[in-house]
Amino acid sequence: MEEAEAKAKASTGTLLELLCNPRESASVNLRFVSSSDQEEYLWADILEVLSPQELSVRLVSRPVTHSGKLDRLYRCGINDVEDWQVRDADDILHGGFTQRAMFAIARRDGLQLPKKLLAHELEYRRAVER
Repeated sequence: MEEAEAKAKASTGTLLELLCNPRESASVNLRFVSSSDQEEYLWADILEVLSPQELSVRLVSRPVTHSGKLDRLYRCGINDVEDWQVRDADDILHGGFTQRAMFAIARRDGLQLPKKLLAHELEYRRAVER
C-alpha cells in the first residue's frame, strides 16, 4: 500500500495534465484533519484546478471524527492528495493506485473479487495497455 501511495504522490503531474483535457470525472483521496485533530482520508470530486498546488473539490465521503458544520466545497493542496482517479473522455480510467493495491492484496490473501470489482479492475488495465 505504501508503494501505491508513493506512486500516486509521484504522479500528481500526470493528474494535472489529465485535468487539462476533456474528462468524464476526476476525484482525489485527500488527507483531511478533522475538528478533533484526527487525520482522515476522504474522497472528493475535483471541480477545478485553482493552481498547480491547489484544487477546488467537493467532498464525497464524510469524515467520521469531525463534529460541527463542514462545507462540502473544499480547497485541497496537491500535497494532501494521497491518491487520484480520472476517467478521460475516451472512458479510460487512470490512477486509482491504492484501489489497485487493494485488488492485489485481496488476491495475495486468497480472496476472489466480486464480478463488479473485477470489471472495475479491468478498467485500470485498459489505461496501462494504452
